[in-house]
Amino acid sequence: MNITLGVGIGSQQRPPAWSPSSSANLVLWLDARDLPLADGAAVASWPDRSGAGLAAAAVQATANYKPTFKTQLVGGGPITPAGLPAVYFSTDDWLSANGLAARFTGTDKPFTVAAVVRLAADAALSCLWGTGHATQTALYYLFAGLSPTNGKPYLLRVVNSNKAAGHPTGVGTAAAHVVLMDQGDTTPFNGRTQIDGGASSTADLSGLGAMPTQSLCTIGSINRGGTLAYPLNGYVCALAVYDRALTEPERATLAAYMKALAGTA
Repeated sequence: MNITLGVGIGSQQRPPAWSPSSSANLVLWLDARDLPLADGAAVASWPDRSGAGLAAAAVQATANYKPTFKTQLVGGGPITPAGLPAVYFSTDDWLSANGLAARFTGTDKPFTVAAVVRLAADAALSCLWGTGHATQTALYYLFAGLSPTNGKPYLLRVVNSNKAAGHPTGVGTAAAHVVLMDQGDTTPFNGRTQIDGGASSTADLSGLGAMPTQSLCTIGSINRGGTLAYPLNGYVCALAVYDRALTEPERATLAAYMKALAGTA
């Protein structure tokens, strides 16, 4: 699929008419170009441009947990070939968009998460997006992110016990990539992971029962029963979340859009 870049805005390029909101059920759309910040500034609020009205922004009020706006890599060099800025999440940074959490309460709730991301280090589970509850003593949460050993896209559903879907290939730390994870488009209830619009890897995530009420939705870390875990340690240029599983053509279009955005098409 060919997507021609549109008119430049400053030093950045924006793809033309199609956008993530062209597909229904977009509930969060974060683009680092929307942040009017200088390189190195703390990010207290990242505005949501989905139009869903569930969360005006992804926010962080505690200074020690605020991620950092970056126009280049820590140490220098472009984050993406297109020179996109990013929000950099170090090992203790995270943002919350808790208005989304209730959408993922119940049995086998579908979703799609897609992001332009670049790992800074590959050491442990790295959370892009997830839901949880601060006061539940048992572990109930959804996790979409990257696994250890070369940053393989990874979905994890935990309802006391857990099931996971992982990709056989990792994104590494040398370049930015488009990662896409979804669950619920097929029967049985499958999870799928994908890198840069390539082939999907699929695993059965069904049979875990109903997800209790989710009150937290976080980016850059996951809240496991009141304990934050799995910090991202990487750069996020853009993040889209849908409360349904996109169809195969929709996933292909979204991946192509994000690759054009990053300059990796």
